[in-house]
Amino acid sequence: PHFFLNVLNVIYSLAASVNVMQIRTVTLELIRHVRYVLSVEKPLVPLAQELEFTRNFVEIQRIRIPYEIRMEVEGFSKEVGRIRVPPLVLQTFVENAVKYAVSEEDMLQISLEARLTQDWLNLRISDSGSGFPEKLLEELNTTGRVPADGRGEHIGIHNVISRMKLLYGENYHYHFSNLPARGACVEFTLCARSDFQKQEV
Repeated sequence: PHFFLNVLNVIYSLAASVNVMQIRTVTLELIRHVRYVLSVEKPLVPLAQELEFTRNFVEIQRIRIPYEIRMEVEGFSKEVGRIRVPPLVLQTFVENAVKYAVSEEDMLQISLEARLTQDWLNLRISDSGSGFPEKLLEELNTTGRVPADGRGEHIGIHNVISRMKLLYGENYHYHFSNLPARGACVEFTLCARSDFQKQEV
């Protein structure tokens, strides 16, 4: 809801400045965004569909936020794109990067990587921000829970981990880290066997 209201405020501001082309662009991207959210009924969706939704989200952010955001994608072949994953598994962490790592001084670099090894899909989402706070990092990797702060921060991370536990049982793994130079990194390893995914869908 907050995201939706923020975008409506952007459209209102663009209307005040009579920026018709950007109004058309952000409205179309918002329609695609809402359509995806409302249409997802199954617990797993094709990774290609999730990637397209994440690209759409970033395009909206580029209009909404006056800072430079760049997203690089690697390894998302047609074969990999057909593998089913939980909805919002990419978008949640890209949204976190925009929320916590975007800066007026530096361009925000977001990297999405996918790698298929036999029956396992590895997803890696990283950014060029300041990284995870150490307390949060330790809690995520040891318990999979987010420390309560009373403000509902990082609830998206908690939701993704909870859904993976329900959908995959023991057939998944995750790891949160900070990159040696700078930035946060999230890695997921998910079961990509077709027979397993058919059962879950």
